[in-house]
Amino acid sequence: QPSYILRNITLTSHPSQILAIVGPSGAGKSTLLDILAARTFPTSGSIFLNNVPINPSSYRKISSYVPQHDAFFPLLTVSETFTFSAS
Repeated sequence: QPSYILRNITLTSHPSQILAIVGPSGAGKSTLLDILAARTFPTSGSIFLNNVPINPSSYRKISSYVPQHDAFFPLLTVSETFTFSAS
């Protein structure tokens, strides 16, 4: 039997609403955010935005994500770091 990190997740968020995703270590919070940010993809199921399946490249243009661990590259400029992180 497969082991799931996330299973049967439904999430609805409304404008101006504060949303907290909480849980113990290993519960899948970071995985959920990585999937919602289109940084990784689910092995099954779909992600919808306003009842429309998301296109990851279009979605990245209208959203942003600050990862849990910063990635600083000493040889890159700030602009190059942003460009690299956004790709």
